[in-house]
Amino acid sequence: MVAVPDSNQILTIEVTYDLVLLSTITTRTGYYSLAVLNPSSLAAGAWKCVDILDMSGHVLRSITTQNDASLFSDPWYMCVNNKGNLLVSDCWKKSVTCLTSEGDVVWRYAPAGNRALTNPCGITATSTGDILLLDRGNVIQLTESGEFVREYRAMVDYPQGLYVESHDSMYLCSQTKILEFLFM
Repeated sequence: MVAVPDSNQILTIEVTYDLVLLSTITTRTGYYSLAVLNPSSLAAGAWKCVDILDMSGHVLRSITTQNDASLFSDPWYMCVNNKGNLLVSDCWKKSVTCLTSEGDVVWRYAPAGNRALTNPCGITATSTGDILLLDRGNVIQLTESGEFVREYRAMVDYPQGLYVESHDSMYLCSQTKILEFLFM
């Protein structure tokens, strides 16, 4: 699935030797990020909110605040961990928020001082439950509960996308390159 924010659509595409459009969902807003929560719902990030949608694009719940404070500004990157929780990276709030599949906040990572995030973007979870986050072009490793472990220097200029597949290969994506690394 891919979000097409300028046309308020979510496309389901089959990836083979050619791309095959399977379905188009028209939504009420333009979404920038998607994560499939379960076979019947997905999370979608838009300006200042994360919506939980059914597979027809209807909003089941909008997550915007916690204790009357705004949670998100630009939730442009997200993924689902192996517990089914949603991990949301927000570049303007300089944070990572972990939500249940229903949208309740589990924890929030927004460190201060020399560990403060400056431009968090791509986020993924490993098969062991660790979280990898791109920030300042480096990969930050967090525990499943959002505790800092270590920081790795990135091997590509300005990576934004990050993915770890089941065989523990890590893919870093910039605007011009996709690099594969053996992570574990």
